[in-house]
Amino acid sequence: MSKDNVVVKPIEGGWYAVPLRSSGFGLCLVARCRRGGNLLGYFFGPRFASVPLAADILRRPEDALLITWFGPLGIKTGTWKLIGCTPAWRESSWPIPVFGKVDLLNPDLAWSIEVDEKGREVNAIRVAPAIAKELFPYVLSGHGSAEIKLTKKIDEFEQLVK
Repeated sequence: MSKDNVVVKPIEGGWYAVPLRSSGFGLCLVARCRRGGNLLGYFFGPRFASVPLAADILRRPEDALLITWFGPLGIKTGTWKLIGCTPAWRESSWPIPVFGKVDLLNPDLAWSIEVDEKGREVNAIRVAPAIAKELFPYVLSGHGSAEIKLTKKIDEFEQLVK
């Protein structure tokens, strides 16, 4: 729990420092608080050596390394620190993307998945697996899994720019 065992409530439009598994921190913008308490997050690099400052949160949706639904435990326990909030928050500025899903048992089956504002799947269209793999994966991650995925994305990006 956070200080004094206080549970922190996630905030739409809130920017959080995400501890990376290797070292440092990434960024997460909570774009939706839905699906029985689960959150939609836009995740960003680069790797910060310490908790980023409010000046570091200037990001655009199209620059996200990862967009995924995830559980709120990292925020509720205070592990993910609130850095700041987007002024005049508007969900429409941070849309829910079309996600991709490839069948784990039959990798020749794949879909693009549309999700509504309540986080419910509303449309699935069969697509080529290569197309689904280009989209953000349609999964619900725990906060730890989101940390691992963001760490991997930032590590991959850092290898590309070396």
